[in-house]
Amino acid sequence: MENLLFINACVRGERSRTLRLARRFLDAYQARHPDTVITERNLCAERLQPQYPEVLEERDELWNAGRLDQPMFDPARQFAAADRIVIAAPFWDLCFPAILKIYLERISVTDITFGYDEQGAMVGLCKASKLLLITTRGGNYAGTELEMGTPLLKALCVMYGIPQFACLDAEGLDDVRNDKAAILADAERRADALAEEFPQVVFQACSSGGGRADYGTMRRHHEFWTSDNTDACERVFMQWSIGHLFPAISMGAHVTASPNHQTGRAAPLKFRFDAAMSGRLGFELQPCDMTEEEMAFSRHALAEYKRIRPVVQFGDLYRLSSPYESRVASLMYVREDRAVVFAWLMDKWLADAPPPLRLKGLKPEARYMLRELNMDENGSIMNVHERVLGGDFLMNAGIRIHWKRAFQSVCLEVAEQE
Repeated sequence: MENLLFINACVRGERSRTLRLARRFLDAYQARHPDTVITERNLCAERLQPQYPEVLEERDELWNAGRLDQPMFDPARQFAAADRIVIAAPFWDLCFPAILKIYLERISVTDITFGYDEQGAMVGLCKASKLLLITTRGGNYAGTELEMGTPLLKALCVMYGIPQFACLDAEGLDDVRNDKAAILADAERRADALAEEFPQVVFQACSSGGGRADYGTMRRHHEFWTSDNTDACERVFMQWSIGHLFPAISMGAHVTASPNHQTGRAAPLKFRFDAAMSGRLGFELQPCDMTEEEMAFSRHALAEYKRIRPVVQFGDLYRLSSPYESRVASLMYVREDRAVVFAWLMDKWLADAPPPLRLKGLKPEARYMLRELNMDENGSIMNVHERVLGGDFLMNAGIRIHWKRAFQSVCLEVAEQE
């Protein structure tokens, strides 16, 4: 879910031509991106105080005490956390209304919207990937030295770490020789088109030689390429380890060919899917090299992943069995009334008898329907498929998996029953 922050600095309220243009853009954007949450900050209604000496003194005292959670810093925290930002402000006195300047001073807080690195260089801390200024002008000032609002906001985007700046404007509206209605209509058409340019693009951090999973880098990316080593067996170890620092939604995990092009290890398609589905699933399979059965299995597994994806990507992670301490690796994700359990057998000894998997994070008093996913031609290797069991039983007695050979795996959906 995307959060768009709309900063309304239109002093004339609903009579404002700038606000009319902004509303047109926001309506078009919401229609194209219905999951986006748009939050409006009306600066006229807020009436933030300028940085008078007493205001600045209070701010400095709070900042020096490390109390950045205080209400004074709410605007800065909100600005820093927004995914996209739209500012609506008319062209006034070569710039924009004073209420916007007061707001910009209020949000420019060290360690919230910007900071400094070890060498003393300024570093932006804002999450937004794009800031859009929507404005109207009575005369024709765009691109001239008399228009100082746009350069200021561009510079602040650099300071805040916002990589893209755009401006949607309509000008010449007070020139009696111009057709005002036609100018505004043209701007509204551009607003509709610009709404398409705020795309839901997913950026992956992928760099030669490593350094992909970096907190600084992840401020500008949705996911990272965990490793060029896509061997499903080794990926279980890697994803187990890196999951201590980053959530599943950020870990690019792809199903690739077998035998693996780097290790030469062969692994069943199910094992490869179950490993990748515990992260952010992707494909590197060549359809022309796949059998009809493999194609059918892949289509079904993809559909199942889309269904359980909210649990995997947004659920709480519970570790059940470490691959570094056992031949069985297992973890599970829990979100609200659903859970997904993954288990992989990394090696098989003749006299093996792995203990049952005791689940975590469930409600002891609840009843759960268990359904094994991604079953291949060998069918289920558990005795709980499509059974209803109590949360206390699942967490204390656990479930037993009838492992038969190395590189078997389980993907189990656990759904609370009413």
